[in-house]
Amino acid sequence: MANEQGGIQAFKELLNHYGIRPERNLGQNFLWDKALLVKMTDEALLQPVVQVLEIGSGAGTLTEVLAGKAEKVVSLEIDPTLQPLLQDLALRKPNIHFHFGDATKLDLSKLFTEEEKREVQIMANLPYYLTSELIRQCLCQLPQASRMTFLVQKDVVPRLRGTAGDGKSQSKNQGSLAKLIACYGDVKLVRTLPAGNFYPVPGVDSELVYFAKREGTEAYAMLEEHPAILVKTIDQAFSQRRKTLINCMGEAKKETEAWLVRKELPLTTRAEELQPEDFASLAKQVYLGR
Repeated sequence: MANEQGGIQAFKELLNHYGIRPERNLGQNFLWDKALLVKMTDEALLQPVVQVLEIGSGAGTLTEVLAGKAEKVVSLEIDPTLQPLLQDLALRKPNIHFHFGDATKLDLSKLFTEEEKREVQIMANLPYYLTSELIRQCLCQLPQASRMTFLVQKDVVPRLRGTAGDGKSQSKNQGSLAKLIACYGDVKLVRTLPAGNFYPVPGVDSELVYFAKREGTEAYAMLEEHPAILVKTIDQAFSQRRKTLINCMGEAKKETEAWLVRKELPLTTRAEELQPEDFASLAKQVYLGR
């Protein structure tokens, strides 16, 4: 307990030294316990760690741990008030490369060479209001990434996995985001982080999850080669949750009906009933004419 109190006190003093006040409107709840961060990265990252993309540098506590494990860390941070602290960290750790600005406005694929993309692992402590947007961005712009690890609010996890939870049925949580994630791979739970592990303390617990890539599938190939088309297909399929797939596909109704017949699926099929491979196959027929 004494060590814990000393750790949080030292972290607060670090923030005070740089005049940093966490911004709740940016979802800033910092992890300060370096021993915990080491455990988290050991549990979630593939070994060896070569390239890491960190979304949300925060106060640099996770960034510093990653720099001790990876050859190169590219870290993105939107809050300009954190720059002095992070720039001082970069002086001590030359393998860290900070980019200051809004990650949602960046093309993540431009941050790495083609060779590096297959080595990169993504780690992000996601604010609730950007969870879906940033996960989609990672999947579409860096589908080659060997692993994606996210720290999210615990109640979001059923929606990522497409399972029952957070007061909703499995069918309700089988949405477009869960289907897109499933095209990349499987959602694995690592550990729950109680709210007390963060400063300032949020109102909910968090969950560390990683997406284990499942290569060699039609769905993953489609995500890598034609991400925009795959996303368009999935989003269109879920555009009206109470309607059948055919009635959701707009001008592509005829092609969708022909696809269902070819697949020997009922014409009353709904989007939540389809598997990742089905979306890849449907996208090919509707938008690529295959």
